Amino acid sequence: MGTITGTLGYAPIEQIRGGKAYPASDLYSLGMTCIHLLTEVTPKQLFDPFSGQLV
Repeated sequence: MGTITGTLGYAPIEQIRGGKAYPASDLYSLGMTCIHLLTEVTPKQLFDPFSGQLV
């Protein structure tokens, strides 16, 4: 309890909140990595932790 797995912005919100990872979690992480590589903007700059949505 209390341990967060994953990196904010790269890990899907359900994994951050509940610790549950699904096969789609890997696709989300890959997509966020691709966005980072293509735009040179970190996911932390694109993610609003209060709403749990991408800006």
